[in-house]
Amino acid sequence: MQQNITIDYLNFEYYFKRYNLKIMLKLSTLIILQMIILASTSQAQVWKWANSLGSENTSTSIKTIKPHAGSNLLMCGSFAAPSLVLGSQTVSNYGQDDAFLAITDAEGQYSWATSFGGANNESIVDVASHSGGEFVAIGNFSSIFLTIGDTTIANSGESDAFIVKFNADKSIAWTKKIGSTEIEEMKSVRMDESGNTYVSGQVINKFTLSTIHVFVRKYSSDGSLLWQQIGPSEGSYPQISGLALDENANVYLCGGIMGTITFENTVLTSSWPSAGFIVKFSSSGALLDTTMNFNFDKYNGIEIHQNNLYTCAEKINWGLGWGWPLSDSKILVQKLDAELNSIWSREAGGAEPVQSLDIARSISVDNTGNAYLTGTYFSDTLEFAGQTMLNPYNEDYYYPQIFVLKYSSTGEEVWGKSLGGIHSEQSAAVYAFGNDQFYLAGNFESSPFTIGDFNLNNTSTLDSFYVHLRPARYGRKPMAFVSLYDIETSIQNSSNNSPKFNLWPNPTNDLLWINCASASSNTSVQITNADGRLIQQSNFNNSSKEMLLDVSKISSGIYFITVTTEAGNTTEKFVKY
Repeated sequence: MQQNITIDYLNFEYYFKRYNLKIMLKLSTLIILQMIILASTSQAQVWKWANSLGSENTSTSIKTIKPHAGSNLLMCGSFAAPSLVLGSQTVSNYGQDDAFLAITDAEGQYSWATSFGGANNESIVDVASHSGGEFVAIGNFSSIFLTIGDTTIANSGESDAFIVKFNADKSIAWTKKIGSTEIEEMKSVRMDESGNTYVSGQVINKFTLSTIHVFVRKYSSDGSLLWQQIGPSEGSYPQISGLALDENANVYLCGGIMGTITFENTVLTSSWPSAGFIVKFSSSGALLDTTMNFNFDKYNGIEIHQNNLYTCAEKINWGLGWGWPLSDSKILVQKLDAELNSIWSREAGGAEPVQSLDIARSISVDNTGNAYLTGTYFSDTLEFAGQTMLNPYNEDYYYPQIFVLKYSSTGEEVWGKSLGGIHSEQSAAVYAFGNDQFYLAGNFESSPFTIGDFNLNNTSTLDSFYVHLRPARYGRKPMAFVSLYDIETSIQNSSNNSPKFNLWPNPTNDLLWINCASASSNTSVQITNADGRLIQQSNFNNSSKEMLLDVSKISSGIYFITVTTEAGNTTEKFVKY
C-alpha cells in the first residue's frame, strides 16, 4: 500500500520561531530527513496482534509456523528457561534447550502447548497438519534418552531425529526415531489428505561434517514406513531445506548442493560454488524429474499452489574487508510448473557488495496465488515496489532487519514491509491465508522490537563483542515472536496501553519538546543511539504533559527516544543534525 507523506510546513516554521531555534541545515536536507522518519513509521497499522515468547537472559527460538484446524496456528521451536509461559499454557524444561509445540487461535490466544526434552538439547524444527485435526512434529535430540508421552527413545550417536504424530484430541498416536552413530538432521515434514506423513532430512559424518546421504520417507497414517528414497553423497555438502506435496501427492524436495547427490541412476553435480536443486518423486516414491539452478546456491523454501511451485533462494557472494557481514546476496524468488520449468524468476536487494546480505528464508502463497517472502536484510535501503525500506543500523555491525515482500501470481512487485529495532532480528516463517492476511514469526534481540503499534520488549542483559576491531556489536539472548497481519482489521491495537507522545521539532539541533498525554509524576526519558547504548537520561517528577530536552551536545545522527510512564514505554526515532 503506497503511503502519502505530508509535512506541516507552517507549524514546523512556527515551532522554530517560537523557541528561537537556529536552522543549521538547508531546508531541502531537513525535509529529506523528516521524510525518512515518517516513511519508516508510516506503514498502515493493520497488525492485529503480536505476542512475544521467552524469559529474561535465556534463549527462546521459533523454527516455523503452519496452519492447523481452520484458522488456528501451529508453532514450534526450543527454549532454555525452566518454563515457557504461553498465555494460559505453561510448559516445563527438563534439561538445556527443550522442544516446544503450541497452538494459537486467530486472536493470539494459546489453546494448547507441550514440551519434551532430556538432559541435553532438543528442538522441533517443523510441523504439519491434516484437515481432520491430526498433526505431526519432527525434530532432533542430543540427549541420551528422550521421553515423548509414554515412549522413551535412546540416542544411537551424536544426534538423532524423531517424528511424533498427534491425534486430533492432542493425544500422541505414535513416535518414531531415525538414528545411527552419525548425526541425523530432520528438515521438513508434510501430510497429505489421506493422513500419510512425508519427512526429509540428512545424515552427516560426525568427524568431517560432510553429508553422507539425504533422505525422503513416507509413513502411513498408522506410522508404517511405506517407502524411502536415499540420495548418497560422496564427501560433499548438500543441504536439504524444503519439502512440498502437489494435488496428486507427488513429492518435491529442494535444497543446495556442492558436490554430488545420486537418486536412483540420476547424479546431480555442482562444483564450487554450490547450486540449488529440486527433485520430484511420485506418490509411490519413484523418481520423476530433477532440476538444478546454478544461479542459486540453495533453495530455502518451497510451496505449491494449483500445481505450480513457488520457491525462495539465496546466492551468497563472499568478500574481504572490515566489519560484518562481508558478504552479499539478493532476495531470490522463482515460480516453476509441475514439470520443473521456470515460469518467472525475480530478485531484489543485495545492491552493495560485501555489505548487503539480503536473504529470503520462507515463502507462502495465498488462495489467489500471491507469494509472500520473509527474511532479513543488511542493506541500508531495500527498494521494492516503489518503496524504500530503511536499515540505519547495518554499517559495520551485525544488525539485520526483517522484511516481508509480496509478489503477484505473475511476478509483479506489490508491496514491501520492514520491521525491527536497533539490534538483530531474524524472521523464521510466514504463512499467508488470504489476500494481505498472514502470520509472521521469528526471533528478536531489540527492546523494544516494533511490529506496527506493538512494542515487544526483550529485557535480557545487553552484551557486546567486537568484529574485526570495529566498534562493538551489541545483542541479547533472543526471544521469539508471532504476529498476525490482517488488512481487514478495523480496530488496531485496542489493548496497547503504551504511552503515546509527539516530538518537535524533528529533526532538531539543540532543543527537543516531548508532548505525552499519559505523562505521570514519575516519567523517564532515555535517548539511545543505533548501537543501543544509552546517551542521555532524564527523569521528570511532575505531571506536566510537555517536557523539554537539551540535545545540543549529542553528535549528529539518528537516535531513539524511549518514554516510560506508569502506562508502559514507547520508542520513537529522531534526527539530530
